[in-house]
Amino acid sequence: MRDWRVTWRTSGWRAVDARGKVIESRSIMGAYYRRPRSPHPVDGTAEDAAGFVMREGQALLRGLVADVTAFCISAPDAIERAEDKMLQLRTAEDVGLTIPRTVVTNVPDEARAFVEAVSGRAIVKPLSSGYLSDDPPQLAYTTPLTSDAEFGAIALAPHLLQERVHKVADLRVTVVGDTVFTCRIASQTHPETSLDWRMASALNIRLDHTIVELPQVVKAACVTLVRRLGLRFGAIDLIEHSDSYTFLEINPNGQWAWIEQRTGAPISDTIADALCGAASGVSA
Repeated sequence: MRDWRVTWRTSGWRAVDARGKVIESRSIMGAYYRRPRSPHPVDGTAEDAAGFVMREGQALLRGLVADVTAFCISAPDAIERAEDKMLQLRTAEDVGLTIPRTVVTNVPDEARAFVEAVSGRAIVKPLSSGYLSDDPPQLAYTTPLTSDAEFGAIALAPHLLQERVHKVADLRVTVVGDTVFTCRIASQTHPETSLDWRMASALNIRLDHTIVELPQVVKAACVTLVRRLGLRFGAIDLIEHSDSYTFLEINPNGQWAWIEQRTGAPISDTIADALCGAASGVSA
């Protein structure tokens, strides 16, 4: 908390940074909640007290954000709730999107039976964010699961298993309010990225990105999904088939800048317009 001096009262709060910039809760007209960094103890804090100091700072930050009643993209509690992949899949199905055959289990026999039921075309991916560590950055990617797998490892933690479906390309659908940007990622042009296009970054592979139009019914379902989850923003991953689409997951606070940089899609302007519209009293 070295960079900010904060005082909270029931009437509101006031924060001043090291350069003298002042933020008061009552002056906030719109907010974009985008993965704030955790407060860190000041240099010289005793090692046995550092954990406590950090937790106190995090508690203060959560309280300050909760006190902001202005238009927010998106509310922190809604973001946290929407991280639940099982909730995502149920809701996606409810709004009319197609989902892969899915099971979440820590029972080896259930996992084995699922793989057999989908004729060995199964994948496994994390039930949570998939981040194994931040330093160095490590990510658990989607991987195949075959009948030859060591199913005993399933008992160590819950696993999300899905049927592997044929894809023409991957789509990243960025929803801001009622506005939808659909980016087609040519994941099938490289064997290494055919299952999980995120491998492109790790392998320094440049995949073609193209802005495309979804059928209206699919686009409307994506907007409805974001709303049902209580969000004003969502980064949705779809699989494109020759004549249909399959929902994989939604990241309620996902990245989008690389899409704007690669395609020119005005996502940042749309987010800014939503915030400015809310500040001026125009509903968003």
